[in-house]
Amino acid sequence: MNLYYDFISNFGEGLCGVKKDEKWVFIDKTGKVVIPINSTYDTVGSFDQGLCSVEKDEKWGFIDKTGQEVIPLIYDEVESFNEGLIHVVKDGKSGFIDKIRTRDCLSHL
Repeated sequence: MNLYYDFISNFGEGLCGVKKDEKWVFIDKTGKVVIPINSTYDTVGSFDQGLCSVEKDEKWGFIDKTGQEVIPLIYDEVESFNEGLIHVVKDGKSGFIDKIRTRDCLSHL
């Protein structure tokens, strides 16, 4: 068996991030590229509730299933969704945001 990718993430919502030659794309279970990404990220996570965490230069944010950044890469750490909220850390402060950032608990810190 010949292995093709330099790195793969886990499948989430039927999609898997794969890295080849420093470029990430998302494939489906047949191997077809379904989300080309126009930016070079250092790390990608798995899709959950329509979003996927991405990291570049030690800052995290989220993309949607079109590959567009919908939550900017401004966080030092992000976790998975829990009851519709994402635990984030920014400048040493922890809080929660929702996936469309209408509820941003960091502003109260």
